Amino acid sequence: ATESVQSVVQYCFSELEMHKVFLRIKPDNQASLRVAQKLGFDRLFLRENDFQNYHGEWLNSVYWSRQAPNSWLAWLVRAQG
Repeated sequence: ATESVQSVVQYCFSELEMHKVFLRIKPDNQASLRVAQKLGFDRLFLRENDFQNYHGEWLNSVYWSRQAPNSWLAWLVRAQG
């Protein structure tokens, strides 16, 4: 799973020229949370009752982000650091 997510992230940065990628993960999905941490994503926040599943239950999400290493946004964060 880690390699697959890394491939998608690299595609977003190199081919699509995105400056930031976001993940939305269920708080109880430990494997996905480990992948996000391993790939250098920053935990942003927990949003309660974020979406409804097909059973009608409201579920929480943890939002993560990662900036492109050579983006102007990453440069600005480092400059302010």
